[in-house]
Amino acid sequence: MSRPGVRILIANVSKFLRWSLLLFPTLLLFSTITREEQKIAPRVGDVPPPIQFGSLLQAPEGARIDWESLKGKVVVLEFWATSCGPCVGAISHWNELADAFEKRGVVFVSITDEDQATIDEFLKKKPIHGWIGLDSTRTASKSFGVDQIPYTLIVGTNGKIAAITYPTILKSIHLEKVLRGEESGLPNTARSDHSKFITAGTIPNVAMKDQLATCQIVIRHSTDDVRGGMAGSAGKNEFGRVFGYTKMGATVDEILLDACDVTPAYLVIDSPLPPGKFDVFIKIPYSGYEQWKTLYPRVVEATFGLKLVHSHRELDSYVLTVKSDSPKTLQPTATPQTQYSNLGAGNFEAVNTSVGTLKRGIETYLDKPVFDETRLSGGYDFKMTWNGTNESHNPAGLIDALRSQLGLELTTVKRSVDLVVVTPGSKPVK
Repeated sequence: MSRPGVRILIANVSKFLRWSLLLFPTLLLFSTITREEQKIAPRVGDVPPPIQFGSLLQAPEGARIDWESLKGKVVVLEFWATSCGPCVGAISHWNELADAFEKRGVVFVSITDEDQATIDEFLKKKPIHGWIGLDSTRTASKSFGVDQIPYTLIVGTNGKIAAITYPTILKSIHLEKVLRGEESGLPNTARSDHSKFITAGTIPNVAMKDQLATCQIVIRHSTDDVRGGMAGSAGKNEFGRVFGYTKMGATVDEILLDACDVTPAYLVIDSPLPPGKFDVFIKIPYSGYEQWKTLYPRVVEATFGLKLVHSHRELDSYVLTVKSDSPKTLQPTATPQTQYSNLGAGNFEAVNTSVGTLKRGIETYLDKPVFDETRLSGGYDFKMTWNGTNESHNPAGLIDALRSQLGLELTTVKRSVDLVVVTPGSKPVK
């Protein structure tokens, strides 16, 4: 068999799914399920398929998980796993909803294909409220066509599917509406339309004969007004496991941040950037993972008519250290098998996250370089909050939260910083 060459495709189609990795470019690793196991997923308005598990945990004595016994109730199903970072990150939000609606005819069921020993051990460290279904044969996952987790599905009192969504998008107001027999108010997500579903490294609605080329980088104009993304395993080819990366509906400055692997504090844009939104698709064997990080910036330069130049400049910066007299400290992770981090306008929540990732989040929020001098290694779990909104950042609030909630100190300094300067290059894409 001849060895396929490096394949780089640059296609100008026109705008598909909008996406952002919140305020910093940490990739969220979602768990995937093979296409051979996937069935066509039910849609909003459908009667849900039959559901059954090997066993049910944390349910009242005599409880059954079938639609006849649950008739007249609102049922929230969550497909998850202990190894899925976003799933673990959503547990606190899930617990809040389960507690709030426990006595209002809403049944919360977390469904996993892991064995009971794994789940029992996990629950000792991170409790999950509501019932837990052990789907060891994947019967429920196959019935519902679940090919990515986390996956949340709501069945209304009329016995029909009221919404298909992501766990952190689901709010109390949506469940209130479903309880009243109204439409949930949740958007129709890609979960109910597999023609638009995002899978790592896969190009929706485009037929490609060699999806598992040795290397594949595709940049195109977006074709819709939704944002989304994925990174993780994308199958296997003759060279082994394949890494896939998908980013959709991104502006050029967002693409530059990922291509250069920097936060905004290290990117200086001294060139006009092409307008509009773009999609990026990458596939490469895991054995060549480091090589694509070198190749990707060069492709971005050629595509958008830019040149990336490294330059040292002295800038106002911060040094991150451990506050020696603080009663609060970072807590070593309770779930080393998974990883998750999420930075919001006034919160930063993480599971098994390094101080390096915390540093990137701080840099993104404060828009200044941060030098890590904590000497802390390993993964940590934390949830940090402060007063802040999307319209108004609160740097002082973040700095105080670091000190009072995590026992970390930020000190202002002037340091020489290695920046990526974006300058005009060749003719940009149109």
